[in-house]
Amino acid sequence: MASLSTNIQKGFLIFFAALILVAATFVASKKISPISLKIWGDINSSSGMAIKGYDPVAFYTQDQAVMGVNEFSYQWQQVQWQFVNQKNKQAFIEQPNKYAPQYGGYCSFAVSQGVTADINPQVWHLEDQKLYLFMDEMVKVQWLKEGGREVADANWL
Repeated sequence: MASLSTNIQKGFLIFFAALILVAATFVASKKISPISLKIWGDINSSSGMAIKGYDPVAFYTQDQAVMGVNEFSYQWQQVQWQFVNQKNKQAFIEQPNKYAPQYGGYCSFAVSQGVTADINPQVWHLEDQKLYLFMDEMVKVQWLKEGGREVADANWL
C-alpha cells in the first residue's frame, strides 16, 4: 500500500515538473509572462532597446511608426531609445513620460489580459495623447472593441 502512495506522489511530481517545463517553454517562445514577472523589466526591451528601435516621438509628430537611428539614441530608465533626429530626441528628453508608450511598451491587449507580451511597433494606437502598442492588428481591434484600456490600466498598477 505504501508503494502505491509513493508511486502516486512520484507521478504527481513528474506531472507537475512537466507542466512547469511546458509553461516555461511557452513563456520563452511567445514572450508572454504574468505582469508580475516583468521578464524584460519595467520597460519592454526584448530586442535590446525600447520599441524595437522605433522613435516614440514620431508616432505623435509623423503619425506613423518610424525606425530611429543609433546616432540619435538616449538612455532612459536603463533602456536605449532611438529617434529619427535630434529634435525628437530632445522632445523625449524633456518629457519622456509624455512620449513613452503605455504599459512599459508591452502589448496593451496582453496587459488587459493580465500578462505582458512583446509588440509589433507597426501596430499602435494614439488615444488621449497616449501611445498604445500591440502584438498584431487582431488583438488591437479586440482591445479597442472591448474597452481594454480600463482593464489594462487597472492591471498595470
